[in-house]
Amino acid sequence: MTELQRSWLSSQTYTTAADGQRQVVFDLLQGEREIASANHLLGQVTLPVMPAPKGIAKIDVTFNIDVNGIVHVTAKDPVLNKVATGTSL
Repeated sequence: MTELQRSWLSSQTYTTAADGQRQVVFDLLQGEREIASANHLLGQVTLPVMPAPKGIAKIDVTFNIDVNGIVHVTAKDPVLNKVATGTSL
């Protein structure tokens, strides 16, 4: 398998930014500009979470870019065992 045939995979844990937050929205952006609105929106992933004080909820997010350049995102709340996915074309 050559380097170009491999996919890229990364996982990171995020948390909520506000007390009582009921969902977390991840914007999938393409670009390198410092201001998010200056980049191209590829899609969104929305995950419902249990309301709690900010910083308590943990969301595990996996980013995978396949060999065709398609971005696959999976967000999971391990407490509620809820999963949300998104794909950019």
